[in-house]
Amino acid sequence: MDTVDVSIGEQEKEKEKQEQMDREKEEAREREIREEEERIIADAKKKKAEDDKKKAEAEAAKRREQEVADQLAKQEAEEKERLETEEKTRVEAEEKARVEEEEKKAEEARKAAELKETKAKEAAKLKDEASLSKWLTENKFSKKVNEAKKVSGGMAFSGKKSVFPIHQAVEQNDHDMVRILLESEATPSVKNSAGKTPLQVAEKLDKNKSHDKVIALLKKQVPQGAAA
Repeated sequence: MDTVDVSIGEQEKEKEKQEQMDREKEEAREREIREEEERIIADAKKKKAEDDKKKAEAEAAKRREQEVADQLAKQEAEEKERLETEEKTRVEAEEKARVEEEEKKAEEARKAAELKETKAKEAAKLKDEASLSKWLTENKFSKKVNEAKKVSGGMAFSGKKSVFPIHQAVEQNDHDMVRILLESEATPSVKNSAGKTPLQVAEKLDKNKSHDKVIALLKKQVPQGAAA
């Protein structure tokens, strides 16, 4: 037991000795660092003083150069401003003239397009009128689009039955003529002798969408419920 205590005591003394040595080394290192820092600071102060002197001399020379440069720059700026003002005025005048010319051309183009459209509509109208007149004559109608003609009803119908131009065009599945008749104020809800409107006739004749175009035209013209 005594031997163990002695060994522990020696270890503790050795440890304290080592710690003392470490502290002394640390203190020596810190002194070296402080001395180096002081030397660096002194060198920096000396260098700063030299740099400040050079800087002051350079700034004085720079100020003199700047005064001359400022005077030249002022003259150049005034000249530049004068030229820019002249250029801006010229560009604005050219832009104004360009815009006015484009507006003039656009207006001329618009009027030309309107005239062309008007002529096209007039030509189409004349063509439609000619087609309508020819069709009415060929189908033995009068020149009135809402005047029916009398035709024989055959064995299934005693006497004469009334057929209106629009019903005839529907039966012929003549999409263009239905359009022309409607545009010529043919009554889309008029009923034939069988009590059928043109739309009802078209829907009855429609097979596999054969009368789709005619039906679409009539549905646009017939008020809701008028086809019943």
